[in-house]
Amino acid sequence: MSKKILVTSGDPAGIGAEIISRLFFHREIRNHRMTVIGRKIFYEPLLRKLSLENFLNPVNDISEALPGKLNLLEPASSCGVRPGDPPSSATGRESLVYIDEAVGIMKKGLADALVTAPVSKKNIASAIGGFSGHTNYLADKFGVPRDSVIMMIVSNALRVVLLSQHIPVSEVADFVKRERIVSVVEKSAPALKAMGFSSPRFAVAALNPHSGDGGLFGREEIEEISPAVDELRKKGFDVAGPLTCDVCVMDALKNRFDAIVAMYHDQGICPVKILANNKAVNFTVGLPFVRVSPLHGTAFDIAGKFRAWEDSILKAVEFAAGFSKI
Repeated sequence: MSKKILVTSGDPAGIGAEIISRLFFHREIRNHRMTVIGRKIFYEPLLRKLSLENFLNPVNDISEALPGKLNLLEPASSCGVRPGDPPSSATGRESLVYIDEAVGIMKKGLADALVTAPVSKKNIASAIGGFSGHTNYLADKFGVPRDSVIMMIVSNALRVVLLSQHIPVSEVADFVKRERIVSVVEKSAPALKAMGFSSPRFAVAALNPHSGDGGLFGREEIEEISPAVDELRKKGFDVAGPLTCDVCVMDALKNRFDAIVAMYHDQGICPVKILANNKAVNFTVGLPFVRVSPLHGTAFDIAGKFRAWEDSILKAVEFAAGFSKI
């Protein structure tokens, strides 16, 4: 049975509509009922340019979606954005319209998974304030505590869970707490088991250079990370650490670990992006449904130039299609 996958178009000044359109070059995508939340004024010229116009199927309701079609659902409310408009608070607000439409559909249980194309956090924040990304926004909408949702970065070779997410580096140390580390591992384990890792092996990264070097470069490893690792081992988890980031990555690539717990955003994401050749995704652990996104941004600089690659959003759709609720 084909999966019902809901896709939001992202910031209309970015590459979201192009990479979603390009999905229909891939036959495996056509096995699913994909409903895209967006507007014809963006998709019609793109699909014509790509000679994919036969795949467009405008719908008024997700129940009308057909397998193998770009089933396009237009929200009733509009911010008046047009093709070629520059990035702005208006394009940010329009992308939020797509997200809110998806929230309503997911709350009714009408789709199996949600894939979100890239938005500009700055553009949305300038429109509504307080926006830090899909992860926290969706958590708030579904009544899930923000500290219960986790970003898991997934590629064929690596899986990384982030202890902290979209915060300044100057605040990272405040998040490196024993309780938080234990919670992240406990909440990530079921998702990893659903991916086929029956007894997930975790490598917990250090925060400071040389794992703190016995406290010389910081005491987080001694006071927070090591006690967390000890507690997790007592609870039956297979955990090692604190380890320097390079050791975590190299040993994971050698199949000694199934997942890495990174202390902050770029510590975890950079190795995956470098090694994955655009075939990596962001999977949100802790929501009451499967939500996945490509591991790149809006790429405003190449929007409309037909230079965008669909590899990551293709991986996101394939990943979403392979999951039921976690």
